[in-house]
Amino acid sequence: METDTRQLVAKALEQFTSGQDKGAPFERDVLQAFLDTRNDDPAEFQRLKAMVEDSGVSKRDLNDALRLHMEAAAKEATPSPLGGAALSPERIKELERKGFDCNPVKGITDVHPNLFAKHVLRTLELRITKGERFFLYEHGVWRPLPDKQLHRMLFRMIEEEQPGVWRPAWESGYMATLARLAKHVAEFDANKVHLNLTDGMFNTETFELEEHNPDFHSSIQTPIEYGPDAQCPRFLRFLNEIFQGDLQVIKVVQEIMGYCCTAETRAHKMFIFVGIGSNGKSVLLEIIEHLCGKQNVSHVAMNELSQPFSRAELVGKLLNVSSENEFSEKGLNTQQIKSITAGDMIRVENKHEKGFSYRPVCKLLFGMNALPTTLDKSHGFFRRLVIVPFQRVFKGAEVDKMLVEKLLEELPGIFNFAMEGLRRLRERNFDFTESKAISQAISSYKSEQNPVIPFVSDFVVQGTESERVGKNELFDRFQTWCRQQGETDFASKSARDRRVFWSAFRNALLEAGLPMPDERPSDGVRYLYGLTLLKEAKQGMTDLFEDVAGDAPPATAVVDQTESEETPHDQTELARITVGGKFEEIFEHDSEELLLEEDADDGGDLMLRGTDFEEAEREALEEAFDHESIQFDLNYFPVKLFHGLGFNEWLDSKAERFDFDDYRFEQTCVGKYEFVSLVAAF
Repeated sequence: METDTRQLVAKALEQFTSGQDKGAPFERDVLQAFLDTRNDDPAEFQRLKAMVEDSGVSKRDLNDALRLHMEAAAKEATPSPLGGAALSPERIKELERKGFDCNPVKGITDVHPNLFAKHVLRTLELRITKGERFFLYEHGVWRPLPDKQLHRMLFRMIEEEQPGVWRPAWESGYMATLARLAKHVAEFDANKVHLNLTDGMFNTETFELEEHNPDFHSSIQTPIEYGPDAQCPRFLRFLNEIFQGDLQVIKVVQEIMGYCCTAETRAHKMFIFVGIGSNGKSVLLEIIEHLCGKQNVSHVAMNELSQPFSRAELVGKLLNVSSENEFSEKGLNTQQIKSITAGDMIRVENKHEKGFSYRPVCKLLFGMNALPTTLDKSHGFFRRLVIVPFQRVFKGAEVDKMLVEKLLEELPGIFNFAMEGLRRLRERNFDFTESKAISQAISSYKSEQNPVIPFVSDFVVQGTESERVGKNELFDRFQTWCRQQGETDFASKSARDRRVFWSAFRNALLEAGLPMPDERPSDGVRYLYGLTLLKEAKQGMTDLFEDVAGDAPPATAVVDQTESEETPHDQTELARITVGGKFEEIFEHDSEELLLEEDADDGGDLMLRGTDFEEAEREALEEAFDHESIQFDLNYFPVKLFHGLGFNEWLDSKAERFDFDDYRFEQTCVGKYEFVSLVAAF
């Protein structure tokens, strides 16, 4: 008996280890031999178990198989699986149609892999990708279905037909057949026009909601219900506050938000929100995450994108958001960043699973206090950057700790706002709106990372075909300039520094729009033909180390003054003052005295604080500027909202308080949204 059992087990293990039959150790006769040995010789039973486990069979799988076998044996001891009643002919036909072999008394005795796989595909909406990854369609979206989860689902399907009947040996057969029969999808999320919302597919070209359909092959769904009339007044005010009324930056952010909602990658951009302090950056990042759907957002750090296991977290995501405050001293490796922003194929790996190639659709969005050092000085990297500076700092009572919750109440309206930005971005062929603040931030970053750029900008110009500059002369002049600027990276004349310089020089020429020179020798000296080196800078020396935020205007309210034709002595008739914070607040009170500080360089700039105009403040302004009217720039609102928000009542209260004689509106459009100014005469 002992010898026979050992031979039976050894043969099964040989088939298992050779790959001939992975289910051999779980066959009924092998399991029954185990149980017989356990009853007759417990010590031999333990030795057999150890032998099986040493061959690579999972201890858990073996114990589960023994348990199920005992349960099945107990059921077979009864007259039938249904408490004594034989299976009816109709029930047998039903089970056979689902892929089961049946005995009228014992019930299910085996599974036919082909028929059972077809039954599964009739029951579940399944697809498979090139990498043999299964997807399941539920509630309007395709979800990745890991193999282990699919195994459990099919186990339950069998057990629901007859408890205790499942056999481990069946699994490999029907799983292999299922992989062959399931419809193949070359690529999910290839549709760049539709956005998957909980109540349908939003068409970003027609702005209409269509019904869900599995043929869209969308694996990313945003938890938002579309409301065509939804608005977001508090969010618009928030944007106006944090960007201090800079409509160009607000437009770019609106376009970023719309772009992040899509599976589109044609813009080839990554986004960096940069600024120190309590500036609204984290709040905006949180809102954008909710806009895309938290389940559709990964949080992989910039430097971790070079790791294939980390990149696996990007699969099936619309957006990757990471707050970056610490960077490697080695500098940023941008190879994977450029591939992801362009939507190129990348290699990803999950632990304990085989790797696969994937085309990412997620956008990269990073929040930073300061910008990182990068090893990549190329034009190809810098042209992918959109750097949004956050220059206003909120303090004390200005900080609303419940702001995120308030803004999330407007999420359907924020979605509509983002879609307006996406519409504009599409019309511009995925070129983001020009913004002076953003362009300055990118320019400063490029100069800091590649000091050759400002050098070329100041000293190198295009020449005739015969004009030339010696390579050694150019490098020596650059080193002299670096010493004047305090730059030490190119202090030596080593071969390494020269290689780095010439690589950076080519990128600097691209940035400056200058042609690549023709390099050739003359009298033993190598010259660059077609370029001229100036003796003095075109625009003066560039401060390499000026902070990005240093390019911003001072934190003052902007007052645009125009002279009246009717008032003598060059008196001011109209002063434009932004209410709600184009730069800071409006008035500052100190010991009940109103402080108005004129900027020494420009009499039109004021240091002002507060949120509303009182009578004494108006009189103080009149006395300071001797003007007859003030223009109030209201917060950033869609005009059609005003009548629903008590705007007329607000206007009546202002007119009564300030004794307006007349007023008018001025509007600046951002899509269907307007920045509204009320010009009121006293």
